[in-house]
Amino acid sequence: MKYAPFIILVCCSVMFMGCPATSIFPLFSEKDAVLNLALVGRWTNSEGGYIRFDANKDNSYKVTLLDKDGPSVVYKVTLGKIGDRWYLDSYPNEEAEAHLIPAHMFTQLWLTGDTMRTAELESDWLRDMIKGNNLSISHVEKGSGVILTASTEELQQLLLKYGNTKEAFPHVGDWNRVK
Repeated sequence: MKYAPFIILVCCSVMFMGCPATSIFPLFSEKDAVLNLALVGRWTNSEGGYIRFDANKDNSYKVTLLDKDGPSVVYKVTLGKIGDRWYLDSYPNEEAEAHLIPAHMFTQLWLTGDTMRTAELESDWLRDMIKGNNLSISHVEKGSGVILTASTEELQQLLLKYGNTKEAFPHVGDWNRVK
């Protein structure tokens, strides 16, 4: 319980500027997972946050979000490509608080040399698209958020269709490699 406020703060303000959409199912199957060693290492942003990517043997990453004022949060992250865009699927590791329901978060990724840009799939955009009958995808609404319940294949089709929509991925985080 003592880490819950920190986890929420980190997820919604340090790495991802908006409120990210979440999903019960992953964005990638094991066969879709790609390991890019250029991600491995430590990255920092202008707000003093740090991310450390460590490669796992199963084509995934152990990603640790570090904050100068609190404990770290660890995710299992899978990288994959949908169309011409790269995405990260972040999922809390096994040590996450037992009372929290783990969910996948999807991040669009641009990697150029020692600069990484990230943008989260926005929950508000999904909710507005669904309420306006502009998007039909399996989901549940909890409070003002959207929890996707669609299959991996349906999630990939969603991002293939809307991956270049700025409103779907509005907030960009800039990260620089720590040398």
